[in-house]
Amino acid sequence: MEHEVTYFRRESAFGRLTRSGPLQWADSVRIAAGVADELARAHARGTVHGAVSPQHVLLGATDQPVLTGFGDTPPAVESTDAIPELLHTAPEVLDGDRPRPAADIYSLGATLHHLLTGLPPFPLRPQDTFASWFVRIVMQPAPALPAHLPVDLRRLVGSALAKDRFDRPTSATEFATRLRHLLPVVGVGRAIPMRRRPPES
Repeated sequence: MEHEVTYFRRESAFGRLTRSGPLQWADSVRIAAGVADELARAHARGTVHGAVSPQHVLLGATDQPVLTGFGDTPPAVESTDAIPELLHTAPEVLDGDRPRPAADIYSLGATLHHLLTGLPPFPLRPQDTFASWFVRIVMQPAPALPAHLPVDLRRLVGSALAKDRFDRPTSATEFATRLRHLLPVVGVGRAIPMRRRPPES
């Protein structure tokens, strides 16, 4: 019962974005690394999520993420009405390929981009038809993250959003490790030099 109460106190990352706007970059990275850990465990079992998005990431009081939505059926790729549920989908999946672990890495990269900026890499614009949006997500490079973010973070997200799945991090485990390497060390201060004792006279 306690587990159920904890679960229902969570809000989705999408709800957080709607309520408060983009997250701090370190918070976004921690959340993405936790999701990558869950994906790594799923991939080791032979399971692909196929639809990672802020809507499927639940956050508790400490922002420890829980990834939901395993087994959800993606909407048919045919009209602008389907786009909101496809905004974080890998381009090769939109182009008809089956979801693979590399597609989950793309979707997590798109989710991280959304956490950092408040928008997915390829948002639906008022003038978009399904065809024009599809061409952008399949053909155009992902937009760069804002310059105020750490350069290594911008490069890592860019690699996760690569059109060619072989140019992305090779596994969810690697992605999680590289994300955590970006985080500032917490709880480890600079060494404080010891005061020298005055020479005895």
